[in-house]
Order: sequence, then C-alpha cells, then structure tokens
Amino acid sequence: PEYGCSCATGYQGDYCLEQCQPGFYGADCKQECGHCKGECDIYTGHCHEGCNTTYLTRPHCKQPHSYLKSSGKVLSLGVGEIQYQIDFSPNNLVKSNDNTLFYSLQYREITNSSWNNINLHEGIDNTYNIFEEGGITPARKIINLLSRKYQIRTILLDEALETHDPSLTEPFEFELCEGETLKVENLTNTSIGISWAQEIDEDSQETNSEPTVCHTEGYKLEINQIESDKFHKERVITTVKNSYEIKNLSPGQTYNIELKKLMKDNEYVPLSSTNVTTDEVIDSSDNIMGVTISKTKSVVYVEWFASPIYTTFYVKYKLRRYLPCTEQETTSTLHVATTSNTSYSLELKDLESNALYELFVTGDENQNVNPQNSSFTTTLDTKTWKCNNLTS
Repeated sequence: PEYGCSCATGYQGDYCLEQCQPGFYGADCKQECGHCKGECDIYTGHCHEGCNTTYLTRPHCKQPHSYLKSSGKVLSLGVGEIQYQIDFSPNNLVKSNDNTLFYSLQYREITNSSWNNINLHEGIDNTYNIFEEGGITPARKIINLLSRKYQIRTILLDEALETHDPSLTEPFEFELCEGETLKVENLTNTSIGISWAQEIDEDSQETNSEPTVCHTEGYKLEINQIESDKFHKERVITTVKNSYEIKNLSPGQTYNIELKKLMKDNEYVPLSSTNVTTDEVIDSSDNIMGVTISKTKSVVYVEWFASPIYTTFYVKYKLRRYLPCTEQETTSTLHVATTSNTSYSLELKDLESNALYELFVTGDENQNVNPQNSSFTTTLDTKTWKCNNLTS
C-alpha cells in the first residue's frame, strides 16, 4: 500500500497480512459491512446469517426493499365507502435490487396503532396482491366502513414476502361520515310522514368516539309504487330538511322510499330505503258509487249512480303508462272534467293511444286520489308504440 497498491480483498496492513476487522470487508478493508445479523464476509461483504431487519435487501443488507413514496390517493368518498387508486409508476416507485412481486393494502383508524389488511380478492391468500410496475391502478372501492378518520398504506413485498420499512411510504388519510336512516313517523291511507337522522353505532358508544357528520346541501327522495314485485316511479322530491310528508298516495298500496344525500360534485349518495304500505281504511263519504266504463271506436263512456249529496261531479283521470313500457316513469298530470250529469264521454282522439289510464269520479273538487280507481286502455296500434314520448 505504501507504493500505491492495495491489498487483496479481505486483507489490510503494510504487508497485506492482516484480515479485516469485524465490520469491514473488501480491498484494504475499506468498505463497511451492512446491517448484518452477525459478521459479514471479509471478501464479499455478504451477510451469511441474513440482515438484522427484514426491511433491508440481502446479501449486503444495506439497501431498503423497493417502496412507494405515496400509498395512493382518494378519488371520491361516500357514506361508509371510499374510491381510491395507487400509483405504481417510476415517479412514485423507489426501486431497489429486490424482486418485487406483491403488494398489500392496510388500513387503520387514526386513533388506533395497529394496522389491518384489506382483502381485494386477488393475488395469493386474498392478502397479497399481484404487483405490476409502471402504471396507475383502476379506481377501487372499499365499502362497509364506519364513520371515522382512517389511514391507508401500501406495502410492497418480494418473493420471500419480505418488505420495506412502512414508514418510508406516506399513507393517505380520509374521513368518512355518518349516514342517515329513514323512519316512518305517521301513516294514513293517502300519506306517509317520514324523517331521517344519524344513528350512533354501538362501536362509537363502546370507544367513546364521535361519528363524523357529513356536510350536505340537500336530500333526494325517490318514491316508487310496487306492483307485482316491480317498481314504478311515482315521484322524485328534493329537500334540505330532515323530514317530509308524502301526500296524495293510494290507500292500501306499498311504496318503496329511497333517501339519497347530495355530496360534493353534485353527486347523490344512497343512504337508506324502506317499503311502506299505506292504510286501507278510507273515508267513503266522498265516493261516487256504480262507476262503469265502456268504449266505442271513438269515445270512452263513463257513467255512475246519482248521489243524494252532490249535484256536481268531477271525472278525474291520468295516464298511468304506455303499454309496452311497463318500467317507464310517467309524468302525466291529473285531468279533471266537470259535469252535472251522471255520465261523461272522453274523446279517444284527445287521449294518448296504446296507453293505460286510471279514472275515478268524485264529488269533492279537491280529492286527488281514490282507492276505487277504474282503468281503461286506449286504441292499440303496434305501429305507434311509445316509450319516453318517442315513437319506437
């Protein structure tokens, strides 16, 4: 070494007769060993007994395993669910000399120190997912989460399922909010009064943690009438309140009511739904008896019994649906014809063809629903089927 030469690997000293001291290896013993479990090889620096932590790559135990700078990002939040994606591109991947084959997703509540695996139903053992370098994953969803503050982290693993120090990868955080539940407050034969509020779950009470309440700009109620196990859109209501009375319903009829919350980006998130059946008991004092319907080629003829109370009668009818479109929502208004006779004729040319109508006769000008609706169909013409008001 005094003449500009170096000793062979593993040796040092003026005459290159001394072996490297513990912790060093290589020519002139100038290289430090890695974080070995035991001593490293004085010639190669290899840690024959492995690393003193699984976070480093063998055989030199100097470099960390490959890792991501960032665990991912949130795409959207709903009630009890999150959509996210992970960036496996070179800009976010710190690559080492290991062979990365898998990745694992873990989550925890902010207040919790332990992490739990997220099962994506792919890869091996439903815990380790196949790693593919170079791109961004499609949007993925996690559901059935409680209203809490969470962290999610992405862990990369090699063929031996060894991984990096998790603290090298920044987790992403998000906060989920509590959803409201529908409750029936009152019920009559023609109306349903409902309210909705956030319910504290048992886990919140046990941990004394407060659920997060989402800010909302309003709610949407979708009311569907259920007939023969099929939903027929009745109406859609928007409100900023936490209660609503649905009026002008049919007695003895089952309705499905779905509540949605308006979140950011003008997106409605489903919260709760319930089926409610209105009372069958009705007030028969306004009923006009003996209503019959007959048809000719040009008119629908309606007649009824005379009433000892009323001298003016209101024939009320509306389009229920176009015949080939049983699932189509109709927005037809209630039409009213007034007469002092006990019969009335509707001109077929004034009605939609290929359609189902509902009709009732009343002596009450303000009555808009009746459990004793009669129905009739208009002229059938297969050349003019209509759906969504367009000829198909």
